[in-house]
Amino acid sequence: MNAFAEEPDGTVWIGTGGGLSRFKPLPRIAQDAPLEVVFTRLVIGKTEVSGLHDPSFGIHENSFVARYSALNAPRANGVIFRYRLGGATSSWTETSQRELQFANLAPGDYQIEVEARENDGEWSGQSAQFPFRILTPWYSTWWFVGLCVLIPLSIAGGTLRLRFLGAQEREVELVQLVEERTADLRRANEELVLLSFTDPLTGLANRRVFDQTLDRECARMNRIDSSVSLLSIDVDHFKALNDSQGHQKGDDCLVLLGAELTRLCRREVDLAARCGGEEFAIILPETTRYGAEQVAECVRQAIAAMKLPHPASPVAPYLTVSVGAATGTKDWCGTREALVAAADQALYAAKKSGRNCVCVAPTKPSGPGAGDPSSVDGN
Repeated sequence: MNAFAEEPDGTVWIGTGGGLSRFKPLPRIAQDAPLEVVFTRLVIGKTEVSGLHDPSFGIHENSFVARYSALNAPRANGVIFRYRLGGATSSWTETSQRELQFANLAPGDYQIEVEARENDGEWSGQSAQFPFRILTPWYSTWWFVGLCVLIPLSIAGGTLRLRFLGAQEREVELVQLVEERTADLRRANEELVLLSFTDPLTGLANRRVFDQTLDRECARMNRIDSSVSLLSIDVDHFKALNDSQGHQKGDDCLVLLGAELTRLCRREVDLAARCGGEEFAIILPETTRYGAEQVAECVRQAIAAMKLPHPASPVAPYLTVSVGAATGTKDWCGTREALVAAADQALYAAKKSGRNCVCVAPTKPSGPGAGDPSSVDGN
């Protein structure tokens, strides 16, 4: 309504129903002037500490409240603060609040620092600082802790000294008793070793029995010039089964798989063993490469036919296994180490071929690439 009139110096005249008013704005602070932050109130516990320097308080007054403001800010609502409580290595935290509250502070030295900036400006670099200290309670001081340690140690030392003096008379008897108990323990351990032939979860032969049996069969193979085959079996994506269904479900599947492998070992000389985790093996004495391949495929199909749910497997919705087969003769893989390595290479090839399949190692070297997974036959 043409009720405003501006003069060159920025003064504005405003006409109103009650008369004529004049508005003259204050000079605006330069944009590049750093914002100055001051504390307007500081409280530790229930005590006002605004006028104190580096005050100290007990553990029961371990709360801290700080109010602050940027006095030279041109727009109060356009100021952002950041603070840190600690030392120079502490990280800054931004906030638009003008009051900070800290509770349950641990004993130690503290320093609160607050800086400010406008929304689109730089941090002032001139922080408001206030150091203070929360005292360690008497029951946590070094001298009290030292007394708590020293007194029991002194009592224990005196008691041990008295017992030592009395024990000197029984020293020979105790030495003899220790030797007898040591001998008993040694015999008990030997008996335990003799009894620990089976895997506690699946009931199959354990790794020790597997190694001993394979050594024996390889020695027999070299002595009578026969053959022995080894199947290396691995459950496909077993870790995914444990992660999705739980370790108890995984153990249940291993128990069922062990029972099925025991059923598949139809001859008394065949041995199924658990070599560790989800890894199994079957030793087949007097078995050719063709026979090992047939047994391996039978194992794979039998495990798949159990239809044990495995929804996390990318291979199939049920539990499957990969099988690597190798056959040793007097002239090829004649030691346990060589036969196990050949079976492991075949197993690796089965996994590389997509899992849920059987791969058979060659019976003799076939050139520079012999023994590599790429030279293994697969089904």
